[in-house]
Amino acid sequence: MLRKSLLVLLLALTFVSCKTKIALNFNQEIVNKEQVLLPDITLTEEKIGKYFEHQQYDSISIAGEKMAQKIQKAIDEIKGLHTPDIAEAENFKAAYLRYFAFMKSAYTTYESYGKATTDEARNIKVEELQTIVGRRQTITNEVLSAQKKFAVANGLKLESDNAKK
Repeated sequence: MLRKSLLVLLLALTFVSCKTKIALNFNQEIVNKEQVLLPDITLTEEKIGKYFEHQQYDSISIAGEKMAQKIQKAIDEIKGLHTPDIAEAENFKAAYLRYFAFMKSAYTTYESYGKATTDEARNIKVEELQTIVGRRQTITNEVLSAQKKFAVANGLKLESDNAKK
């Protein structure tokens, strides 16, 4: 009887360990898509700021278009990822897809701003950008919340949890 109990416990621990590893790999795969983009985002934002100062509308449009394409590639890659059959995986993936779509919307708006032919049309795009920027914290909080739920449901520790200790 004790042997059966130990075998069941060992199998349960192996399953939990395997599930945690799958969750960790899935988390890292998705988060890595963002990490890879961060240097390009930083550089693009710097360039766009300079282009705004000098009213280089074509350059704003090109920079926005290029960054939107890079983000779309990440979206396509995330969509193509196999979603493991573990708790909160679908929600985590969906939250990150919304986050990437949000980021892409900023850059497509930059692109449209640069292509606008009148000050009135550019002003409309500036208002759209302000709305997008105003939603940034909400979108960021949503993805962090989904990631935390995913981590808790699958026995993962987030780096921010370790940093608090």
